[in-house]
Amino acid sequence: MKPDSVSPRRRLGRRFLIEWIAIGCLGIAVILACALGRLSSSVDGLIYDRLLMLRSLPLSPDVVVVDIDNQSVSALGRWPWPRDVHARLLDTLARAQPAAVVYDVLFTEPSSEDRTFADAMSRVPTFLPVLLSPEQPDGTRSVDPPVAALAARATGLGHINLEVDRDGIVRSVALFESDGRVRWPQLMVPVYRAIQAGRLHPVGGVPGANAHDLSRDAAGDGRYLIPFSRNTPAYPTLSFDDVLEGRVKPDALRGKIVVVGVTASGLYDRFATPVSGEFGPLAGVYIHANVLDMLATGSAISPASRTGLFVASLLPLAVLLGGFLMLSPWRALLLTLSLAALAVIASMTLLFEARIWLTPAPAIFGLIAVYPIWNWRRLEMTMSYLRRELQRLADEPHLLPEAPRTRSVGGDVLERQMALMAQAAQRVQDMKRFVWDSLDSMPEPIFVTDLAGTVLIANHAAKRYGSRLALPLPEGRPLRPRSAS
Repeated sequence: MKPDSVSPRRRLGRRFLIEWIAIGCLGIAVILACALGRLSSSVDGLIYDRLLMLRSLPLSPDVVVVDIDNQSVSALGRWPWPRDVHARLLDTLARAQPAAVVYDVLFTEPSSEDRTFADAMSRVPTFLPVLLSPEQPDGTRSVDPPVAALAARATGLGHINLEVDRDGIVRSVALFESDGRVRWPQLMVPVYRAIQAGRLHPVGGVPGANAHDLSRDAAGDGRYLIPFSRNTPAYPTLSFDDVLEGRVKPDALRGKIVVVGVTASGLYDRFATPVSGEFGPLAGVYIHANVLDMLATGSAISPASRTGLFVASLLPLAVLLGGFLMLSPWRALLLTLSLAALAVIASMTLLFEARIWLTPAPAIFGLIAVYPIWNWRRLEMTMSYLRRELQRLADEPHLLPEAPRTRSVGGDVLERQMALMAQAAQRVQDMKRFVWDSLDSMPEPIFVTDLAGTVLIANHAAKRYGSRLALPLPEGRPLRPRSAS
């Protein structure tokens, strides 16, 4: 009898362990697909965008945006404008003595006014953009630099390519991109270098100790997440036409980094960003201004490596799997919710304090995949055990006579199991009633005790006997008083 009673328990324990390991492997596979296979990339971006909107970062007082807006297009005519219009703007800006002028406008086609524009560039430090084409299948890229006359007079050149994620949102920038021959810096990198070297003198002075260290990007492309915030579109903005016509006080421009870009309707220089849900598509000029702010304040956000993300996401899963072995279902649910919340809190802390983006999505998806399946398997295992034991009990001959029973084949599984449970309960009740009636019908006092001598059952004759002796009810009391020691 004893080996038979132990064997099913061992089989159940072995099955329990196998399913626990299998569910753990499932969680690892889900995390692997999310962290290394980018299965959760859209959710990663959504969480990242929502977290960025929780804070407001201060903007550099050194940056002013000169906006080629609808007002300017109406006043100066159809875009693109002749180069002498830009030359006039630089002459006006030169009198206000800004620290530098950064153009987010391409000048790749030659024009008869190039010389006039180049001469104006010599009167104020001017940085011009370069456009790199998308990488071709053979790995080559074409470059659209400014025309030679303008490139020769520019204080610096840099690319204006932005990194667009799979969901069409701009979240990152490469500080360096190569066309196979030249390693082009991002447009704001030469501006930042000139400020650090003391060649430019913005009103805010040289960036502090927390400024971005470009030396760590010497070998790679320096790809970082841009720290967008609720303040991103809030740079001081002046209309191109107002500046050109002298309607802006020189003090608003003196010592500033003036970023010139297009926001006019229909000129297609707008991008979806993490803040677009609140502010709409953002003009490229504000994104580039944000990149300069990022470099000056050292607030660039580094994405965690895929391997690091995978390893970190395994920690909540490991804790939950351990909890499955020790906790009740209710506490396991609380543990699952707590681990998911901790994953989000840890991600927020790393993002805001350490400027590292480690998405919580793989860890959360791993928990979501494991918890319901584990509870389903544990419930199924419990029900299977109960069903088997109830069936064994039903198949045993009953001590008391009962009507012949036909085994049900059809119907719902749960309904059949409930019928077995009802039959087992009825048998216990019948047996209890039979035992009690048998004891109670005897005229002699009868006490049923446990091994320690405590009375469990006393029939009516025993109770009447005790009442005549003025004794309390015997149930739960020792049959013999314990001797005082």
